[in-house]
Amino acid sequence: MEHAIQEIEQLCQEKLLLFQEILAIFQNEKKSIIGADIGSLWIHTRKKQEIADKIHEIRDRIMAIALDAEILVQEDTRAYSLLKIISALPNSEKSTLVHVRFALNGVKNMITALAHENRKYLEESMKTVEDLVQIIIRNSNRDERYGRDRYMRHSLAKRPNLILGEV
Repeated sequence: MEHAIQEIEQLCQEKLLLFQEILAIFQNEKKSIIGADIGSLWIHTRKKQEIADKIHEIRDRIMAIALDAEILVQEDTRAYSLLKIISALPNSEKSTLVHVRFALNGVKNMITALAHENRKYLEESMKTVEDLVQIIIRNSNRDERYGRDRYMRHSLAKRPNLILGEV
């Protein structure tokens, strides 16, 4: 069981490093959003997915080790949580995993906050682009006519009033 706990601890450390990589990607992603670099955004998304797949593999390995060592008896991997594994351990074996769990939760919280911030900034950027497109569309629908000494919009042409001016 001691060997299993060491393996779980090592895998949790690997998982923590992967979450830190995702955090760095989210920080770089914000720069790409600000710079409107779509190519980089796709690259960041691909990297995040690759790392998420690795995290799921580690999660499955931790679950398998916990089941093999009879730390957990649940076969349902959806019910996996590091807290359940820690609570099933003897008190003398918990301390290191508790610290790793706190570190994991801290990084996860930072990732969640940064992801929310990036999503909000991206939505605001897209709203700005949408507003600009609407302005361009509205302005292109105006049929303006310029004469030698007058300016008249098409909608005003039907009226007898003209705006006179010199250029």
